Amino acid sequence: RVMLGMARTIRAGRLVNWEFTRLIEKDGDVFYVAKPSQNAVETLFKLVKSSPNEAVFENPEHDFPQRIIYRRSGEKLTARIEGTNNGKPAAMDYPFAKAACE
Repeated sequence: RVMLGMARTIRAGRLVNWEFTRLIEKDGDVFYVAKPSQNAVETLFKLVKSSPNEAVFENPEHDFPQRIIYRRSGEKLTARIEGTNNGKPAAMDYPFAKAACE
């Protein structure tokens, strides 16, 4: 079983970067697999915590982020990346909202 995802960033009408993601099961564990446009290889983050409203994936060996968190609250979903970047704590939030498909 696999779950696929894709994200893209568009600025001034131009695609500036993209990322393909997968959730996979490997040897009894679940992994978030990220392949951003700027990296030649995929990065795996292991699922370390899950509940009906939260999933936490970690890879302490990765440069940044070391942690990816998805949290659901009602109709909203927030993705958060955390870790150390250039020796300093760093985090970014990505809010998602339900939208109609056209």
